[in-house]
Amino acid sequence: TTPYSQRTTAVVLRTLDGGRRWTELTGSMLPGLKRVKFFSPTRGWAIGSPSALYGTGVFRTSDGGRSWTPVNAAGEHWLCGDFRDPNSGAIAGRLGTLNVVATQGAIKSRTPGLGLRSIRDLQLDAELNGWLVGDGGLVMTTSDAGLTWQLPPRAIPPAARNEIEFKSVAAVGQSVWAVGSPGSFVLHSPDGGRSWQLQNTGQSLPLHSITFIDQQHGWAVGALGTILHTSDGGRTWQRQR
Repeated sequence: TTPYSQRTTAVVLRTLDGGRRWTELTGSMLPGLKRVKFFSPTRGWAIGSPSALYGTGVFRTSDGGRSWTPVNAAGEHWLCGDFRDPNSGAIAGRLGTLNVVATQGAIKSRTPGLGLRSIRDLQLDAELNGWLVGDGGLVMTTSDAGLTWQLPPRAIPPAARNEIEFKSVAAVGQSVWAVGSPGSFVLHSPDGGRSWQLQNTGQSLPLHSITFIDQQHGWAVGALGTILHTSDGGRTWQRQR
């Protein structure tokens, strides 16, 4: 971020050896970026802030990130997004802004406005389903790749809705996990939102991100270098050092 003007400049790093070494791709004029996702060594997406040169904040690449093409979309400060394939996805930002994205451009979601709540994370799967989480205990689901969003079949527990500011969501099949601040609990549904439970993490530091590679194995990371791991679907969590 540039002092005084608050303009942002992207830092794009690339690795060819699984992350052992990183090199910066210089020469880009991109604004600050929040998310990146690749589907092959060459094709990927990035989202972030708009700028005077790139008013959309949505970009795609077909040459491994050496160059980026802006996608036609409303100029918003996008906070999160996910993509189903190299051609489509969904993005979200401040004050409940929701868009569906394709290579030709973006359109607004049909979901009514969410008031002053910003969306912090969303995840889509290959079957058009997805989840999003955000401020004020916000949890919603989609069955049409983000064109519309609804509340889950059953409301989340009041303790989660009233006390947790959600920051990240992960889903594998019908199982869903969400974390935030405080990080004392992980909100979990094993059946697509028809029932909910709070999984105790054994610590209270805010959790910023969560991911699962299958129904049993997942990780959550957060403040002060916190790394938590589960091998039983979140029933128990162990701190990794």
